[in-house]
Amino acid sequence: MEKEPSNNLDVLRDEASALEIHQYESPPGAEKQHVIKLEDLEEYVKTMTENEGFAEQYNMLKTGQLKDWTVGMKPENKNKNRYSTLLPYDETRVVLNPLKNDPHSDYINANYIDGYNTSRAYICTQGPLEKTVADFWRLIWQEEVCKIVMTCNIVENCKMVKAESKVDVLGLLKILRGQRVNLVETVEQYAFVHHALTEVLFGDNPCRQAEEFPLYFKNLTKIDCQTETTGMQTQFERLERETAKFRESRANTNTLTERKAKNRVADVLAFDCASTSNNHLNTVYVHGYGVKEALITIECPSPFATNDFWQLVHESACQTLVLLNGVSLSDKCCSTFWPESGSRYYGNLKVDHVGTEQTQHLIIRNLKLKNPVEDHKSRLIKQFHLSGWQKEDTIPPSAEAIITLLQVVERWQHKTKSKPTIVVCRDGVSASGIFCAASFLFRQKQLEKEMDVYEAVRTIRTNEPNFIRSVDQYRWVYEVACGFGRFKTPSD
Repeated sequence: MEKEPSNNLDVLRDEASALEIHQYESPPGAEKQHVIKLEDLEEYVKTMTENEGFAEQYNMLKTGQLKDWTVGMKPENKNKNRYSTLLPYDETRVVLNPLKNDPHSDYINANYIDGYNTSRAYICTQGPLEKTVADFWRLIWQEEVCKIVMTCNIVENCKMVKAESKVDVLGLLKILRGQRVNLVETVEQYAFVHHALTEVLFGDNPCRQAEEFPLYFKNLTKIDCQTETTGMQTQFERLERETAKFRESRANTNTLTERKAKNRVADVLAFDCASTSNNHLNTVYVHGYGVKEALITIECPSPFATNDFWQLVHESACQTLVLLNGVSLSDKCCSTFWPESGSRYYGNLKVDHVGTEQTQHLIIRNLKLKNPVEDHKSRLIKQFHLSGWQKEDTIPPSAEAIITLLQVVERWQHKTKSKPTIVVCRDGVSASGIFCAASFLFRQKQLEKEMDVYEAVRTIRTNEPNFIRSVDQYRWVYEVACGFGRFKTPSD
């Protein structure tokens, strides 16, 4: 007999007096479910998050194989499965119309999934293997599918993704466990379903078509008579609440203790997502729109860390450097870390200054990097140095300056097809956060013709929780997004 789980939800109800949770008897064979009134959902998700109730609820779910999957285990079908432990259940698998002279061609790793009061509302299938692509399209044709939701990238880090597809729906409930094993694999995913549902039902949708964006931004800056605050402030406060846990969960205590003395700003620290062998650098890998680890942010290297900086450039295969703040030879914390002329060695790496161009907003330095010991070939690197952003300023000199910078960086990246862009500012956060968010939106507009500032900042905060720490910086991200298309692309 299964042990009856402790009813921590009653405790949660006491803590949130406005929260009403109804429990009812589930159908035979199903697990106990908790039904929340729609008007109580936000408070319920907030309380469950604060008290780790989702972890307890998730642990009530049955795991592992629940039904037979003998067809998927047949020798003739094994090579059609991406993973040997993720197979379709016999009673809910999709059976393809067999091909002539091939009795085993009815198999595909796919299950029917029931929706709310709807049987077979979805089909869950793995990302096709090279040998099963034809079977995948036979499934699409046979089942008359008109919508395909893909929840994994096709390519990451220049390699084909080796991950199974999952159903991307908000209604991932316990009943799914009886149709496909491991649909919800972690507590994090389970909690995400609840947060996503809350956002869809109650949240303002900040994603707007590019042509609608200026008007949306204008309305956000208006003061609400009832709350005496702007929509911008309300949205930023919601973002703060939603991402506050990142600052706690991302920090690695040992790493922070070791690096704290070396960091220029006490509360700006690198997190687990930082990946470098160089002890003197505070680096963070940051996701772009649809691109994993598109950027590397770093504080301006002090004189004793310049060798480590160029080692990072060399190892990451970077060809694009972005410098957002001014530097000075007299600045002990952030001095010039490249040769202004001629050549200079940083450790065993040689950097040649090839030339400098200057525009209204930018200083563009052409540098060549090589390791004479390992390779005689040089790598051309462009450093795009934004003019006018003083180290004490938390916002850029102008939206036009940032947009110009994004345009030339995007053009150079496209031309070189190079690895991550390294973004440098005085503390690695204050200016870099605005650039990373703007870069996310710039690409989103190019690909989707729409933008979502809230999602952009939330995404980059998963990598560095200290990005965009004030409503003024948040507003500036909107200012930059509104300026896309207003300024012409500078000539090469």
